[in-house]
Amino acid sequence: MANRLSILRSALAVWLSFLGTASSRAQSESQIPPPPSEADTQPIYNVAPEPSDPWEVALRRERGNLFHGDGFPYPPSGGGKNVNMDMLSLQPFPVSKSDAVILGDVESGQAYLSTDGCEVYTEFKVRVQEVIKDNGRLPIPEGIDISVLSEGGALKLVSRAVIRYIVSGLGAAPEVGSRYVFFLTYNKSADSYLIVKIWELRDRQAVPVNPEDIARRDKGKNHYARMSDAEFLDQIREAAATISSP
Repeated sequence: MANRLSILRSALAVWLSFLGTASSRAQSESQIPPPPSEADTQPIYNVAPEPSDPWEVALRRERGNLFHGDGFPYPPSGGGKNVNMDMLSLQPFPVSKSDAVILGDVESGQAYLSTDGCEVYTEFKVRVQEVIKDNGRLPIPEGIDISVLSEGGALKLVSRAVIRYIVSGLGAAPEVGSRYVFFLTYNKSADSYLIVKIWELRDRQAVPVNPEDIARRDKGKNHYARMSDAEFLDQIREAAATISSP
């Protein structure tokens, strides 16, 4: 009888120990913060002042016309919209699909409401450090700022309400203060560029931004990812020269 009681006590001690470990593990796991959502990482811009120059007014309208939403304008109370985009498969360096390829630093950003009031887009001022493929319709001098437009963004209205337009499937938007290789198409009426693809250069390495490039990297099939920035740029220059040659 005493021996049986001892066995029961030992089994009870093991069970209590297990419960304590499981409880501690569950508590620890519950304290791990979830990964940030796109809304959490999306910068919020205040509404920009209305331009007074007629040419700037027309230019802003042309840029706003490039983006069309779902037909339902944002209400004054604010709100968010999430859109999934099925991106066309692109080569790592889509030089032939780009009017220009540049190395540039993102100096500033500003979100705007589309002309129809249904979408938000963000305009980035990019300082051109190197022109790898020039725009044949409008050559780009190095050292100037160009306007690069990106679908999506967050805007704080005068009423303090916030409107968001989150686009999934295109990859992260450029970040102010970062350096990228931009593959761009040019829109003459809006005198601005639209993004075909970007690669970030960070800590002297090439970092993919496009979801397809990220997937290739994660499968070990993207040898450009984590390549040194110097070697990476040489690869793009070579690709651009090959496309440009007769």
